[in-house]
Amino acid sequence: MEKELPNHKVLEKYLLGELDEKGRAEIAERYFVDDDLFDELLVVETELLDKFAGGFLNEKEQQAFTCYLDKLPDGQQKLVVARAMLEFTDQDRARADQFLKAHANTSVPWWRSLRTSPSSPPVRLQYIMVASLVVLVLGLLLLFFQVRRLRHDNDQLRAQVAGLQSNKVSLEEGARTSRADIERIRQLEEQLKLEQQANEEQAQHLASLQPAEPVVVSWTFTPTLRSMGSPDKVKLPRSAKFVLLTLPVESDAQLTSARAIIQTTTGQQRREEAGLRVNKTGKSVSFKLPASYFTQTSYKLTLVLKDKDAVELPQDFYLTVVRQ
Repeated sequence: MEKELPNHKVLEKYLLGELDEKGRAEIAERYFVDDDLFDELLVVETELLDKFAGGFLNEKEQQAFTCYLDKLPDGQQKLVVARAMLEFTDQDRARADQFLKAHANTSVPWWRSLRTSPSSPPVRLQYIMVASLVVLVLGLLLLFFQVRRLRHDNDQLRAQVAGLQSNKVSLEEGARTSRADIERIRQLEEQLKLEQQANEEQAQHLASLQPAEPVVVSWTFTPTLRSMGSPDKVKLPRSAKFVLLTLPVESDAQLTSARAIIQTTTGQQRREEAGLRVNKTGKSVSFKLPASYFTQTSYKLTLVLKDKDAVELPQDFYLTVVRQ
């Protein structure tokens, strides 16, 4: 079912820009496809042109209609034509009144006078012919301007429709791209979560492989370890990589350096460490050896101290290593 055409008042408000956005959009949409609405708009536009040219619009309506005409490529030409037709109509009415007054008492109809003097047509007929010619010319001009404006409006509407279609395609492509990006982000988050879980499991596995016993063991020698008859036993875990030995210093002399000789009780020398220094308190000497130097046997450790006079002061320690 076809929609009814809006009344003249609504169309006037549309041309004067007084309709709300929804109303303007509805009329603009129908204007492009509804020929009847298009014709009605032309009629209303012509009426407004006549009212504007005759000064029958109020100040607000005049400003609004001026803005409307400024937007049309032939708006000023239409206004000129309307004013010319208005002026011509007034002049024609005045001349017709003069003619009627001049021939008011004449009993011969004007059409008979044409028959009696065909070579000199009556003045009224001349005016009518001139008026008809002017109206025809003005009508043709108005029709030409309207056709040109319609072509221009149609071109603009086609360009707008093409632009809207292009924007629609761009928005659809953007929406598809956004969905693809969201899916990609979700996949990356899942992948990151899986990698974090794998790293945690690997860390737990590495922690389970770490030895429970210390990697570095510390042996602190005391005077009780100096008895050869009963050497003390020290434990060396199989996971140990280094042994830190701390030897007490039993001398009040001012010491400058120290060296240590490690050998088995059978006399086989295992290692000699030179360039050792007494700690700041002067009560011990510490040095670190790889755990691989020790086997499960008895050792004699000789600490040779040297004082400021280059006198060497040896100290012997005995121990039995038990590997675990």
